[in-house]
This record gives sequence, C-alpha cells and structure tokens, in this order.
Amino acid sequence: MRRTTVVAALVAVPVLFAGCSDVGDLPESGDFRDCLTGAGADPDDLDSAEARADAFADPAALDCVTALTASEQRDVLADVFTDDELATALTAWVEHTDATAEDAARVAGSLAGAAGDPDDPDVTGGALDELVAVAIRHQDGPSPFYEQWSEDPEAQASVPDGDPLSGPSLYLDWLEDHGSDSEEHSEAQEVRELQEGVATAREEAAEAD
Repeated sequence: MRRTTVVAALVAVPVLFAGCSDVGDLPESGDFRDCLTGAGADPDDLDSAEARADAFADPAALDCVTALTASEQRDVLADVFTDDELATALTAWVEHTDATAEDAARVAGSLAGAAGDPDDPDVTGGALDELVAVAIRHQDGPSPFYEQWSEDPEAQASVPDGDPLSGPSLYLDWLEDHGSDSEEHSEAQEVRELQEGVATAREEAAEAD
C-alpha cells in the first residue's frame, strides 16, 4: 500500500454540505457484502447517504465497490457524496490501491462517474479529473516539481482557500507555463494523459446502462 502527503494537501478542507438522504439499493451479492464487512462496514447500516459517505470514505470499503458493474456502482454511490467528500474519497482510494497508474485512472474515473453529479461543472468540467490524475501521478510520493510549486509563494497565493479542486488545476497550469521544451511541461503531459483516462472512464460510467 502506498501513501503520500500530496493528495492529503490537495483535499484538506472541511465538508461544506450534507448529502441527500435518498440512496439506491445495495447489491445482494454475498461477495460484495462480505467485502464490506471485512472492511469494517455493516451493509445493513448503509441505508442513508450520510452512512454511506462515512463508510466509503474508508478506501478499503470503497475498494469493494470497484468490483461492481457501472449500474451497481451508481446504485451504491449516487447522491452520497458532496464534491469535497468525493474528492477526498477518491484520492484516499488512490493512496490505498496497488493498481497501476493506468488502471487506477480507469477505476477512479468509473467511481467518479457513478458518484459524481453529471450537472456539476466541478465533476464534468475536468477539475475532479485533474485532482485524481495528480494524485495518481504522486502515488509514490511528491515529485520535485510539486514540491517546488508548493514552496512558491506567488503560486500558492493564487490557490483559493476552501476549494480542494482548484489546486491541481493551478499546479498543472504552473507546469505548463514553463514552456513546451521543459521538464515541467513533460510532467504536465504525463498528468494530462492520466486525466484523459479518468475522464474517459467517468463519462463511460455515467452513460452505462
């Protein structure tokens, strides 16, 4: 299991709103329910958005959802998380998983498609995809570029307080501002490729029957 301080810094903000109370049915799959129980979540208690948001904030429990179909994932996760909660849950799962970067992008994108509000510009406009992609890129620890950006007073002054989805976008802009022949720009391209993988999987999950 890999840990990093990068994603914790990206989403270290308070939750602003409570979730909705209407949630879909949990799958009856014994394997899924056994997985939840093994992760410390009682399936019989997950009958509200609040209970599910709390349970699936644990990456071990959210990992159980990754084995479900896209429609089952929507039943489990739709109307459960706020934007901030979803960002925190996805980045925690990225820290937890041993999947390759490409697989992590695909799975995290699928979870985002199941849980994210398709009418929310933070979800569909790319900000969430960028956050997840940056987190995946730093699964093994922060890059020197990220550390430089974090220590740049001018760059940090532009990051709004209380907005976890703005930091990754501003970081990528900072990388790309170094010019097309720079190592920073090459790093940005690597992250953008992961972002594209997240976005593609998110869109496919949102459209799946």
